[in-house]
Amino acid sequence: MEKLMKFNLRGMMFSAAAALALAAGPTVASARSVAGHAAAFRPTCLTESFGAMVNNCGSTQTVAYSAPIDATNTTYHVTVRGQGASASSNVTCWGHGVSEDGVSFWLSNTQSLPFFGPSADLAALNVFVPTNGVMNIYCSILPGGLVWGYHY
Repeated sequence: MEKLMKFNLRGMMFSAAAALALAAGPTVASARSVAGHAAAFRPTCLTESFGAMVNNCGSTQTVAYSAPIDATNTTYHVTVRGQGASASSNVTCWGHGVSEDGVSFWLSNTQSLPFFGPSADLAALNVFVPTNGVMNIYCSILPGGLVWGYHY
């Protein structure tokens, strides 16, 4: 009987601790970084080089990133790092938040490389994500352009 009571007391303590942990809610990450080659559904002419998505195609390619988020009903400030040797290998990105039902969209500002040659951060994309919504980031990469990744 004493053993059974100890087991029940231990079980109740575990249940109470688990309930407290759940009530505290999830912790929020302060920042996220995602490599450029993480985009899905890409043609074989889009290649990876040291983590960057490289457009080796003969035409502009647009890639999409479904960005992981920790909170909704907030605006994310997303910085994309890209590279292009000249205006003919520019990178242009934008984002949008989508409502849970897929009916409403919030389009962010659109940004391109600030200069050509070495890699550079595009000005921040301000992406509003509604309650229970999702965030997507899109980049159009001209031939020869690279997307190194994004961070928020």
